[in-house]
Amino acid sequence: MDFRLRLTTLVTATALLAAVSTTLAALNPPAKAKKLRVDLVRAYAECLTPNTQHNPPLTITACSPAVATSLLKLGPKGGGFVQVTVGKGPDIKLKLKVKDVRDAATDALYGSTVYVAAGIRLTSNDCMAPGDCTQIDLPPGTPNIVPITCIAGVCKGSATLNLTFPFTPPLISSGKSGNAHVTEIQVQDSLGTPFLVPGVYIP
Repeated sequence: MDFRLRLTTLVTATALLAAVSTTLAALNPPAKAKKLRVDLVRAYAECLTPNTQHNPPLTITACSPAVATSLLKLGPKGGGFVQVTVGKGPDIKLKLKVKDVRDAATDALYGSTVYVAAGIRLTSNDCMAPGDCTQIDLPPGTPNIVPITCIAGVCKGSATLNLTFPFTPPLISSGKSGNAHVTEIQVQDSLGTPFLVPGVYIP
């Protein structure tokens, strides 16, 4: 009797676990998620060899001096944002607006090109195997990158991308859907190094 009870419990638990796993693995689309807008702050190199620490109460190790990763900088009135919106059909529109961008060495207003790059983790129902799947992460860079022209320190522009960023053929087939998890956004300089990243400034 005890053996039957344990066997029944085991079978029930296994079935429940399978049901939960299936539920957790299924594509779970939100009712609405058509716009992502983030403010931008200057990018700095990761601290890998600490030589000091932050003042209390945040007493964690740190690197001094801080090292900016780009040859560009923001002037006194500098700042901006990146916005990603879903349009009609398989289109996504990416918009960048940043002002008072300058050359870090000369302080001159910047007048060339920056690039908006996004890292993506796509989960969709467009898979060879039955059910939904999550692809390996695509880091910021080609082909999910958009050039933006800067004039007199103002970098402003937008681009329409083919179904969750510029892939040909598109990432998701017609009639399919998916969550595009934007894992990272970078505004890169002409050398491809991060200049601006999403963040907030604590005055």
